[in-house]
Amino acid sequence: MAQVKFGTIVTEIRGKSGGNVFSRAQGGSYMKNKSTPMNPQTPLQSIVRGWMTLFAGLFKSLGQTVIDAWNEAAVNFPKVNVFGDSYTVSGIALFTELNINLRKIGVASITTPPMPGVVHQVTLEEVLAAPGQLELAIDFAIPNSQIALVRATPMLSAGIRNYKKYLRDLTTFDSASGTAIDILTEYQDKFGTLEQGTLIGIEIVCINKTTGQSGAGAKNYAIVA
Repeated sequence: MAQVKFGTIVTEIRGKSGGNVFSRAQGGSYMKNKSTPMNPQTPLQSIVRGWMTLFAGLFKSLGQTVIDAWNEAAVNFPKVNVFGDSYTVSGIALFTELNINLRKIGVASITTPPMPGVVHQVTLEEVLAAPGQLELAIDFAIPNSQIALVRATPMLSAGIRNYKKYLRDLTTFDSASGTAIDILTEYQDKFGTLEQGTLIGIEIVCINKTTGQSGAGAKNYAIVA
């Protein structure tokens, strides 16, 4: 890994260029060689790529008037990049993103650009994990306008704390579920029986059922007792 010190013209660089990856850690900015796994596609990644192809094709069939409306609506859904700067995506990117989110929570696709809606962020106060138990304690019931998507990691080494790249979509729940969420069955169906001493990372993301907007994820983890 090569360290990079920036001058007065370039203040920061992120992302990939050629065979290099630029990023920043606690010790400062750095550059490393990009590595490609032998088989980077998980089943879920293949499904999501299929959805992207599906919605990209659907977008092109909407007609120019609707396409123009999506391009104009994109300004109402600003994004923030890794540097904290706001930017606007294209109409097709917005259409695809919102519809993939809706697909993940089992809600029908939209073809008309929505106005921005409300998306809450829960606090994932605790993850209770033990053989025969996997429960999530959150701070409030999910509003009727939203559905919460639960993402989880497989069982990892207890020393891992940066588990974001291992998170996989697991299940959803809504307002009827209250504040104590039991996900043991869904987890074990996907990842197997809980093993003591392993780490399980969890993320909960709220998605607006009307617009497809997703909120900021709430993360926490537990060591299986």
